[in-house]
Amino acid sequence: MTWAEQNPDVEMERGQFISWGDYMRHSGTLGRSEETVRDFYESNPIVRIRVGGKQFFASASHFQFVSRKEILQKVFPLSADRPMGQVRQMDTAINKLGYLRLSLPEWYIQHIGNTLPENQPKEKFEEYLSLPQHAKPKPRKSLWSNQVIQKVLRWIYDKIFNLLHEN
Repeated sequence: MTWAEQNPDVEMERGQFISWGDYMRHSGTLGRSEETVRDFYESNPIVRIRVGGKQFFASASHFQFVSRKEILQKVFPLSADRPMGQVRQMDTAINKLGYLRLSLPEWYIQHIGNTLPENQPKEKFEEYLSLPQHAKPKPRKSLWSNQVIQKVLRWIYDKIFNLLHEN
C-alpha cells in the first residue's frame, strides 16, 4: 500500500466498493456465519487503486488475484505438509516480496466453497445425489489408447510445459 500512497500517478481510496451481495456470494462459502461475514465487511473497507485508466481492489483472496508470472515463480513451490493447512502461505510470501495481490472489479470466479450454502434447499442436493446411474458402456479401444499416440502426445505436452514454465 505504501507504493500506491507514494506514487502520484496512483489514486487510492477506501470504501465499500464491492456490493454486499457479491461479497457474501464469495465469503458465504467459507464456512463462516453471515453475521461474522457482515461484521468483517462493514468494519474493513475495501482499498481501490486506480492507475493507468484501470482500477483494481487490493483485497484479493489467495485464490483469486492477478499477478505476473515472474513474481509467482519467486514464491513457488510452497510447502504442503498437510492438505489445506497453509492456505495463507502464498499471500504471506507475496507480501514479503513487497507486491500487492490485486483483484479485478469484474466477477470472473465463483468459489465453490468449503461448505454448502445454508440457503440452498437440501432437497436440491438430495435430488442430485439420487439421479439414476447410467449403465457403464462396454469399454472399447479408442484411438487414445494407442501406445504410440500416447507417447507422441506426452512428448508434445512436455515440450509445451517446458516452454511455458521456463525461467
